[in-house]
Amino acid sequence: MMNLIFWIALLCILFALSAQWLIHRRKAPAQAGQLPAHILGIANEANWPLSTGSWSIDDVDFLATSDRIRAVVTLRVERDQRKHCADAMKQLARAIYAQTEVEAVLIEAYSGSLTPALYLFAADGRGWWGREIASTAYRPND
Repeated sequence: MMNLIFWIALLCILFALSAQWLIHRRKAPAQAGQLPAHILGIANEANWPLSTGSWSIDDVDFLATSDRIRAVVTLRVERDQRKHCADAMKQLARAIYAQTEVEAVLIEAYSGSLTPALYLFAADGRGWWGREIASTAYRPND
């Protein structure tokens, strides 16, 4: 009888864990479809540093693990807007953080060079993996 109770309890635990994993994993793709409409709304703000038509969001990926959801955004910026790119990356990362359930946002901004400018934003101060002590980090390109 104890053997039967053990296997039933084990199956219940495995079922609960798989349900939790599926629910957590489905959160990120649902956000991906909603994100561009919200983010493009920031371009209408008075303090948006990039001029209309000089930038685009190429890709938005959500990476979910059991303890942390992250967003990776690929931003294309024309060369003449490079000096405003850092401010735009900061605003974009904060907008994504405010409008989704992510804990960390990484913006990759390409402006004609092979190496992108990178901006990491993690409001909780735990960095990309959740173990670092970093809330923001910026690496310009070239």
